[in-house]
Amino acid sequence: MRPIGIGLAVALIAAAAIPASLSLAAKSSGGGVSDQQHKQGMEAAPALIQAASLPCTLSDARFIGQGKTKEGDKEVVSKFVEVACSEGPGYVFAAKDGATPDVYDCLATSGKDASGKDNTLKCALPANANPSAGLQSGITKAGNPCQVADAKYIGQNKTAAFYEAKCSSGTGVVVLQNLPRTAAAPEVLSCLAWEGMGKTCELTTHDANLAPAKALAGKANASCQVKDQRYVLTSKAGDDYYEFSCADNSGFMVQANNKGEFVKTIPCAQADFVNGGCTLTNARQAQTAQASLYTKLAKKAGYDCEVSKYAVFPSAPPQSEAVELSCGNRADGAVGIFYADHASIYDCAMSQLEGYRCSFTKQDAAYPKLTTQLKAKGKNTCTVSNARAIGTAANGEGYLEVACSDGLPGWVLVYPKGAADAKEVLACNQASGIGGGCKLPGNTKG
Repeated sequence: MRPIGIGLAVALIAAAAIPASLSLAAKSSGGGVSDQQHKQGMEAAPALIQAASLPCTLSDARFIGQGKTKEGDKEVVSKFVEVACSEGPGYVFAAKDGATPDVYDCLATSGKDASGKDNTLKCALPANANPSAGLQSGITKAGNPCQVADAKYIGQNKTAAFYEAKCSSGTGVVVLQNLPRTAAAPEVLSCLAWEGMGKTCELTTHDANLAPAKALAGKANASCQVKDQRYVLTSKAGDDYYEFSCADNSGFMVQANNKGEFVKTIPCAQADFVNGGCTLTNARQAQTAQASLYTKLAKKAGYDCEVSKYAVFPSAPPQSEAVELSCGNRADGAVGIFYADHASIYDCAMSQLEGYRCSFTKQDAAYPKLTTQLKAKGKNTCTVSNARAIGTAANGEGYLEVACSDGLPGWVLVYPKGAADAKEVLACNQASGIGGGCKLPGNTKG
């Protein structure tokens, strides 16, 4: 998985740091910055900054020089000006009369030309002596912990500029700076995510980038002796996912945030939603073992279910796991909320009061159970034909509306918080003030 919009941008990265014709056309006086260069630069810079809509508070400038380039049959004069900005990187403008100037930051112009010499547009102002500093400010603004030890410009197109940085930790990142530049933070990807797009980081190695993930395995499972590991993907939210296999042939995935901090463990039996699931261990075997575990937990809670299929919900009450269960020995599936020492089981009608909707089992499989609950409360004539979750009150009580197959008015069942059996039954006219009252067909007549 890759951040939205990056795929096409990556495919269109330009190979050169700056257009060679511009670099070779610049005529610099050489040496330091003369008073005349400084004067000319400071005079030209404000208009260039404004024309490019660049987020730059000017602190210094120099006129580098000018040169001619051919565009078709025409000779075009380009002027080159370096600026230093108080809030970020320095830049070089390539300005043609009557056109919006092209802008390159000092890291882009810090490389060598085709002959191996310093680029003629290399920044020379004292404030721009460390061209990586601007990249560091963007990385920090993006909330990434990388402290830049080395950096290079990769290339750019009309919509984005790309940079690689080696962090002091030994890992690497790739920075995507949208063009035209704004004050917004750039997007920062790990080099592992960059590899996932078919690219390669050159300042770091794959092994160096993967090494810190081993610490995550220990937090997920202290007893795991890591046999193998792999990067899986980076989510749109910036979280990284890794898979680990252990010496005992077990395995799991780990989710980490964009700072590399442990978020949670995902058993291989539940990891199908992460880019196809585990590949370093036998995920099918893990799923079978997990189904067996849920069977035992459900039976312990009084629900006789031979679990044939299950799905873990992404959200659950604290210190619990919410799982939909499909049973091989019965038609009515359920949702189980499993805690360390107990479980609550809800049929596929009542589960909606807890915020969970079944996908394996149709709601009508729960109607016989609801009919039985009505009879237990003396409502013997109603065979449940439809059901609707009204909602939950502030005290945690849940309200479930049911309709009857004979077409007569149905009822509202009231459930104490966390209970699977109704404590009382209300007629629809008694429940008119609860969540808008009854709304099922047959319950709104008269």
